[in-house]
Amino acid sequence: AGEVWFVDSVTATVEAADATGGRRTIASVPGLPGGLGFLPDGTPLVVSQREFAVYAIASDGSLRWHADLRPYA
Repeated sequence: AGEVWFVDSVTATVEAADATGGRRTIASVPGLPGGLGFLPDGTPLVVSQREFAVYAIASDGSLRWHADLRPYA
């Protein structure tokens, strides 16, 4: 949709930037945010490295627990 999404590990947020240099915060992530991904329906996902979890990001920026990675980390 004309944006690049990325993790800012200093501010513990997921950010989006557009071609004009505009930047917006998508969500704040507990723990140290890691990789991003998207479900087939377009729902964005973010890893919390310190919580060993994957969160789904809602359109309002709230997070919903999606996967527990503790058994694997």
